[in-house]
Amino acid sequence: MAETPWQTRSLHVLVITSLCTIFLLWTITFLTPHTQDGFAWRRLPTGSLFSLLCILGIIAVFFPQHCTRSAYKYQNSHPEALLQQQQFQTSSALGGVTVTHGHHPLCERYRQHEFLLGEKTLCSACMGLFSGALIALVGACYVFLLQGPFNLPYGLAAAFGAIAIMLGLVSHVVSDTQGPARRFFFNALMIVGMLFLLTGADGIAQSLAVNALLIGSFILVLFTRILVSQDRHDQICKTCEQACAE
Repeated sequence: MAETPWQTRSLHVLVITSLCTIFLLWTITFLTPHTQDGFAWRRLPTGSLFSLLCILGIIAVFFPQHCTRSAYKYQNSHPEALLQQQQFQTSSALGGVTVTHGHHPLCERYRQHEFLLGEKTLCSACMGLFSGALIALVGACYVFLLQGPFNLPYGLAAAFGAIAIMLGLVSHVVSDTQGPARRFFFNALMIVGMLFLLTGADGIAQSLAVNALLIGSFILVLFTRILVSQDRHDQICKTCEQACAE
């Protein structure tokens, strides 16, 4: 199905909205009066909610079929792609649960989307999100739940976090020619940036409300990132002349 101008405009609006939301909340962080909102336990719900978001993201990485639609469909008229796919392992069993670590067709157009590790295929973007979420989860537990010291200036951390998030999202919008390593890096950078922005904002504004708004904006960014990825996959398959395209 061809993408309509309305769908294209809607995706562009969503990307711009996500970027503006991050920038606006980063700005509000510095403008919020340093009053301390009275919640002595502010960091506990903040860390718990952000950690939950990281855990759900880690789980979702290995079950992409439940949170994204497939942009391609194999047909019997093109067995070559199926034979090539069957030579590699795209999923593994862990404790009786089948997890997916490669979910793109192994055709030339998707070559930049996957790492090849022996006979296994690994989605470079998903592995980046997984690594970033794992780092962010450990960092959130240390800073927010264990009340560990944070030795960077809060303003610098917030600025780095906001820039990292926007770079991670924009990199997938402006170009689809990134190799697997760059896809991995920008996805991991985006998630780690969320931890830095949240930590910096918490130290500056010391407001549970600002923290909650930031975590909500992170969900919006991740949702936008998924839609951008789906749109890229649709574009790849729509312009493909092989019979396995929709």
